[in-house]
Amino acid sequence: FLDKKPEGSSSTWWNRFCPTGIPCTLQTTRWGHAHATWTVWALPFIGRWLRRNLRDETLHARSDMKDTPENRLRLGDVSGDEDLLNVAIWEEGGTKQWCKFDIPDPGEYEAMLTANGKKCKQNCADIAADPRFQPEAIPKVYYTTSHAVDPEASAKYLDRLEDLLNKGKLPPSILYKGKFYEDADELRAAHPQLRCLV
Repeated sequence: FLDKKPEGSSSTWWNRFCPTGIPCTLQTTRWGHAHATWTVWALPFIGRWLRRNLRDETLHARSDMKDTPENRLRLGDVSGDEDLLNVAIWEEGGTKQWCKFDIPDPGEYEAMLTANGKKCKQNCADIAADPRFQPEAIPKVYYTTSHAVDPEASAKYLDRLEDLLNKGKLPPSILYKGKFYEDADELRAAHPQLRCLV
């Protein structure tokens, strides 16, 4: 969940979405990590793009661009699942995006472990803002964790979290602007301008 921009070898396909440079006028969402989740309603989308990738299809110029070789995109030139998912979402004009629900490191759970009720005391920073898609920053939603590479450290965090849960002192799992929220409805009521989904 980054404010990623064209760089290095990926710049060839970025040209399709950034025809006039930065900002990328045809990029419809912030860069999404390849921790993809979807509902059954997205299966046609996933199937369509898996087929296109496996067949190494070439995307011709869209209706909002000139039909020149520079505006065509060979999907075999898009390396990696993360890049392909972003290309697919932007190509189809997708605008919905989850809030950050896979916390980047187990150490981020210190926010829950040191909270005072619903008030955060430590590791309270939101996911970085960007001026175009998420100008108010992004909440942390403690549903899963990535980069949990040390089993002993992860076990200690889990034990501490379970202890708070058993004592009835574990804060809710959504953190934004220094406060924990019970659910998406409570978060949205307090921050109706928020653009990501929980």
